Amino acid sequence: MTTELSMSTELSMTTGLPLSTYITDMTTKLPSQTTFTTMGPPKYIPVSQSRLPTVAEPIDYNLTMKVFLPGYGYVADERNETFEGEIDIRMKILKEVNQLKLNALDLTFTNSKCALTTMGKTIAIESIIVNSTLEIIEINLKNSLNEGTEAVLKLVFEGHLSYKKKGFFFDKYTDSAGKEKYNAVTQFEPSYARRMVPCFDEPAFKANWTVTVIHPKGTVALSNGIEEKTTKIDKNFLRTNFKTTPKMSSYLLAIFISDFKFVEGKTNRGIVLRVWARGEKIKEAEYALKSGIKCLEAFENYFKIPYALPKLDLVASVNFNSGAMENWGLNIYIEELLLYHPDVHQLTRKSEVAIVVAHELAHQWFGNLVTLKWWEYVWLNEGFATYIQVIGSDIINDGKLREKDQYFINTMGIALEVDSSNIAHPLTFKYDDPSYVATSFGAISYKKGACFIRMLRKLIGEKDFDKGIQDYLKKFQYSNAEPMDLFRILEENSWDPKLNITYFALQWTTQNGFPVLNVKRVNETHVTIDQTRFKMNKNITDQPQYSNPRFGFKWDVPIWYQGGESKEIRFDWLSRDEPLIWPIRTHVVLNSDSFGYYRVNYEEGEFVKIVNQLLKNHEIYSVITRFRLIDDAFATAAAEISNYTNPIRLLEYLKNEKEYLPWISANSYMIKLLKNFEIDLEMTPIRTVLLKLISMSPLKISDDFIFGHYLDDANYLTTVPYPLREIVYCHGIELGDDHKNAEKVSLGEPRKTGTCELGRIEAATVLILGISRQVISSPRVWLPRSRIGDISIGIP
Repeated sequence: MTTELSMSTELSMTTGLPLSTYITDMTTKLPSQTTFTTMGPPKYIPVSQSRLPTVAEPIDYNLTMKVFLPGYGYVADERNETFEGEIDIRMKILKEVNQLKLNALDLTFTNSKCALTTMGKTIAIESIIVNSTLEIIEINLKNSLNEGTEAVLKLVFEGHLSYKKKGFFFDKYTDSAGKEKYNAVTQFEPSYARRMVPCFDEPAFKANWTVTVIHPKGTVALSNGIEEKTTKIDKNFLRTNFKTTPKMSSYLLAIFISDFKFVEGKTNRGIVLRVWARGEKIKEAEYALKSGIKCLEAFENYFKIPYALPKLDLVASVNFNSGAMENWGLNIYIEELLLYHPDVHQLTRKSEVAIVVAHELAHQWFGNLVTLKWWEYVWLNEGFATYIQVIGSDIINDGKLREKDQYFINTMGIALEVDSSNIAHPLTFKYDDPSYVATSFGAISYKKGACFIRMLRKLIGEKDFDKGIQDYLKKFQYSNAEPMDLFRILEENSWDPKLNITYFALQWTTQNGFPVLNVKRVNETHVTIDQTRFKMNKNITDQPQYSNPRFGFKWDVPIWYQGGESKEIRFDWLSRDEPLIWPIRTHVVLNSDSFGYYRVNYEEGEFVKIVNQLLKNHEIYSVITRFRLIDDAFATAAAEISNYTNPIRLLEYLKNEKEYLPWISANSYMIKLLKNFEIDLEMTPIRTVLLKLISMSPLKISDDFIFGHYLDDANYLTTVPYPLREIVYCHGIELGDDHKNAEKVSLGEPRKTGTCELGRIEAATVLILGISRQVISSPRVWLPRSRIGDISIGIP
């Protein structure tokens, strides 16, 4: 899944009372004499009490759903927004048992056809208890089922399409003609499949699904498997049968019913890829189609395992709260994250679509093929997908949108910020409060997970790491894994038998936070490096359950570094138990290329040497290293570990900087400082320096440099690369009394600019004209009054 889940829970604090305390008899006798009992309203029930027992496991499901979708006049009003279902669950009995438990919520079981058979015999069902508190149905049998046997449970049920955008819900929207339309959509991660179908709704219970959907005439039904056939069953409904899925977790099951159109293509291996959207938006689907094909082919080659299904559908749902979801064979997205056209959207949208498509396609291996055992390991799914999405999106756009550089802002930058706050949690963490499931779908699992994986890949070596990942996927395909499984396989593939990957990885995955390395000179010949935990605010306190980790907030830290004027990147370890003493006379820069997940703080004398080197020749350090120096200098000053002398002094070298990544970091921090110093007269000299530097940012990115490094679509090219545009458009115009600055954001560029990008420039212009204290003297930024009313103010 792409975006953080917004999940509420109906459970409150536990009473500690036995399960029977919650039972309220509301018994309905069915003709078969099966008894249904519904339990009363929930209080907080710990997760451990709501887990399914391991007395049986599903082998396969055969599901038929009939959906009464709103918006079709021939559906009776009383049936609108409802569905009917029938499921046969073939299961293996692991222990002798006379009671079976499955997950179900908000489903009504009223049909006498519920039955259980084993070895050709029917076993009487004495009662079915529907426990809305635990979201479980308990099926009590007259006779026991023997260990090692198979049984088939048939359940017939019905429910309502939800308004809550989780489970099985309808997506209501108004088309361009003003007509209300409805789609039926599923969203089951992490535990919402039970709202549509009774099942073993935990990720470790994998099974094959064979799905049939009965849907209104005039609609198309999609599911995970490719359609086998669609037949007319009466004048109002169609039946679509789908091929059986691979063995998968219930949260990956998906159904989508709509009147959407699609564009289609095939990979070089013949996999059918389709992008679906409402008819008026289908012209915006071509980019996602090309991106999906290119990315799927690249991932098959990278993982050395073929994609497991004959087709992959990407659907642009109008309203989809989860952003995007990786359901195997049927990825569902909100429109904004799937549809792009250069005449309609800004380049930022193009980048976002590439990233999200790559993220969901990465999940077809990490998450779908190999799935976490339980939700305390979300980072195994999401951290890998977030890391791999950078590789995929860079492949999609041939590196032209610089996605690998954007990683340091949008992934590492956010991870470091959240992980130094009071809401941080470890990558792997146990919980018993069901509300913590939502916590696991956040920046730590996604972004810190990606940063940890990147650091681990560099430490092990790219070739050995990639081989380890391929072995991991092969060993656990169609099964489940936990972090220790990954660590063991990576150890087997490591070039260094002395490297204890498991011990190293546990330090970084089982405690929250990260270190700041402090570099101090002892004498002319030696420097020391030690570590403390980095907190953005030294007064923050950890959540109690994370406050006393096994490793005491200390880490074994891999250090990639450069010394003196050398471009060579060397390696060393900082032990969690003792400081590092280096015999080195020259200055040293730590965390070259920002592979390490930590910050670095240099004492002032050492930092002056680094600044002097940057002024002399900044290109001995990579652009990523230069970005990291700026980011760490400001962050440690903001955290009051150092003062602002170092970062302000560092900014002097920017007069020679032509890359956008250091400028983005510098500008973002300078703008924050300007806001802080705005009414402080004593800070006027610093404010003057910062304003001068900001005014230089659009000027230092020369045309020749841009054309050589940032070309995107030649037909939709603007002079300023898109990652810098918010800075250049806004702050360049704000300081536009310099004619050359205004030229850089002029509306009269000789090169062709996409109409949407022109609107972006205009929006920035109007925004700054409204807030700037200065007079914009250049006529090149003048806007006709007739166009101002059409501009959407604000720059995404």
